[in-house]
Amino acid sequence: MISPRAPIAVTRKRQGDIAVTECLFLARPLDWNADWKGANLRGRDSKPDSRQYLLMTEYASQSTKPLEVTPVLHVTGGSLAVRLDDSRRSFGVSANTRCRVSCDVVSFQSKKPDQGIVELAKTAIQPGATARWVLAIDRNGFEGNVPVDWAEAERLRAQALDYWEKFAGLPYGVIQVPDGEYTRDGSSPRTTR
Repeated sequence: MISPRAPIAVTRKRQGDIAVTECLFLARPLDWNADWKGANLRGRDSKPDSRQYLLMTEYASQSTKPLEVTPVLHVTGGSLAVRLDDSRRSFGVSANTRCRVSCDVVSFQSKKPDQGIVELAKTAIQPGATARWVLAIDRNGFEGNVPVDWAEAERLRAQALDYWEKFAGLPYGVIQVPDGEYTRDGSSPRTTR
């Protein structure tokens, strides 16, 4: 996580000479409310909130030669077959999930009705340079009508971090780790028995 209070996940990995950093977070709306969560949900009468999540992906070349990267998305769990729009930047995963990418979709291969592989446009990366793209996941009727570019995603990430860091409604600080100077039963290790 980017911080103990903010549910913004950062994953770092390597693929050969390319360092990959992925950042996933709820982008909008930032209106967390405990009333619609957990025990307050009432089965089929519950109304899921409209949400947009962002996945920011950055490839950093650590090579002395130019490299090419072909991003691939493995899509699972959709209730309908993935449908690619004519724009080549938007595809539906299920009745309530639409994805938009900041680069072109080159192909889609359906494995099963609820699984598929989405191949994005090949990207050339010069030595020491980076390449970036953003996946917007629009859920439950969120109306994102265009892909989110990197600058907008950075702005939304900063806004989300600020929101979670200042949000007073979370029960933050309820669980406390005991001082390392004490044992499990609460006695000081310096005390002899």
